[in-house]
Amino acid sequence: MEAPKILVVDDEENARTMLKYFFTSKGYMVEAKESGEEALKAIKSTLFDVALIDIMMPGMNGITLTQKIKELPEDLPVIIMTAHPDRDFILSALKIGIFDFKQKPLDLEELYYKVKEAVHKTKLIRENKRLVEELREMNINLYKLLAEKSGDLVKEKSRLEAMIEGMNEAVILSDRDDTVTAINKYALDLFKVKKEDIVGKSLYLCHKKETYSKVNHILDTFKTDKSKNNIEMDSPVGDRWFNLRFSAIRNESGSYQGTIFNLIDITERKLFQMQLAKTEKLASIGGLTAGITHEILNPLNIISGNVQMKLLEKDISEDDRKIYENIQRQVERIVNIVDGLLRFSKQREPKMEEVDVHAIIEKTLSLLDYQLKLQNIIIEKELDKSIPLIIADSDQLEQVLMIILINARDALNKRELKGESDGRWIKKILITTRGNMPAYVQISIADTGIGIPQDIISKIFDPFFTTKPEREGTGLGLSIAHGIIEGHGGKIDVRSEVEKGTKFTILLPCVYGTKI
Repeated sequence: MEAPKILVVDDEENARTMLKYFFTSKGYMVEAKESGEEALKAIKSTLFDVALIDIMMPGMNGITLTQKIKELPEDLPVIIMTAHPDRDFILSALKIGIFDFKQKPLDLEELYYKVKEAVHKTKLIRENKRLVEELREMNINLYKLLAEKSGDLVKEKSRLEAMIEGMNEAVILSDRDDTVTAINKYALDLFKVKKEDIVGKSLYLCHKKETYSKVNHILDTFKTDKSKNNIEMDSPVGDRWFNLRFSAIRNESGSYQGTIFNLIDITERKLFQMQLAKTEKLASIGGLTAGITHEILNPLNIISGNVQMKLLEKDISEDDRKIYENIQRQVERIVNIVDGLLRFSKQREPKMEEVDVHAIIEKTLSLLDYQLKLQNIIIEKELDKSIPLIIADSDQLEQVLMIILINARDALNKRELKGESDGRWIKKILITTRGNMPAYVQISIADTGIGIPQDIISKIFDPFFTTKPEREGTGLGLSIAHGIIEGHGGKIDVRSEVEKGTKFTILLPCVYGTKI
């Protein structure tokens, strides 16, 4: 078997030499180029499996090079490298769909495993493309046999179904009327349908309403434009992200006969892109906040002082008193927002000590016990007794749990107000922990509340983003929680479904100083 090929593009000779030596020692073939122009020439003559590209290069920079690579017919995963992570460059890279981003100085072992993953993805994509082309040919032959009423029709159809089942991704075939003619087990499991419930039915049953128009436009394009044979797009399916690829089936005269529709799971790439974008956004807002809070608090102090002095006057009218009291309440609200921003931007080093995760959970619940009982919210716990002590800041972790639990309480109350209080629905929060993992512990908080729509779930860690009424939330809670967990070297993730509930999962390293 031929060794995988890596293209290294970096204007620094030492970096090229180091990467070439390292990956050659791992059994890879490496070609190193010092400019984007040279790299493009190499790509046109050699089929690479992954490209490692520096962002900051004279002439054609890494972003421009990546854009040109994405315009080429062959899929080539790109891992961006840089010693100076400029926010605008990184966001530009994310938008064009890089495979990963690595900051210099590089962790070579970490980069090796990421390259290994990228090479595996490349091989899968190329193999599936080859199989799709075979499927296209088999379908053309199938329609030809059907027209001729040939006895080989059953045999050819069996071959087609066997090939579909053998593919390592979801595959659906439809005819010229957009009716599903074949579907493999991978797709049945993904869409949670039975074969008899989808074959012979409309292809649109496999899509959410929000993607109907896009899919319809693609199929109409195939039907009206003989030059269009392959179209792809990214779209969520359930709680995962997929790259959707549509390939037109045409007969010998070019007339449209149907579509091969296949999906490649790109959830990890999407999560990486969203997480990096969030991190950059939070960091930039944190820096801005540190610079402007002093300018905000000084005039607020003067306003508040004057209002308080006015309220001390004995001859103030009742109407004026109400006006000044309202001004004071608004000043206090601004102070609370600024205080939250200061906590967010301060990014202090956590006070690290050995802590019991279960003790922190119980302490946080005790603070909320009265109001949770008052609102008839059931708390269930599935705590792993084997969970180890971890090194963390107990006050900060308590703050994170408090923020998530309050959000869960509000989501449950919101669903109850919508009338979801019959016997089938339980107003519940489930807290689980897992400790049987060598590198980290896991804390999950799941509620049966109103849920978060998919179109806003990517924004919930953004500062000031809130779905609550103006007086009920500042939109800083989850931003602060996100910053605390990141400061501990951990990760926080959220999954949600409208009218079913939301689940936050926190991963914390067992040893402080390591990152997940």
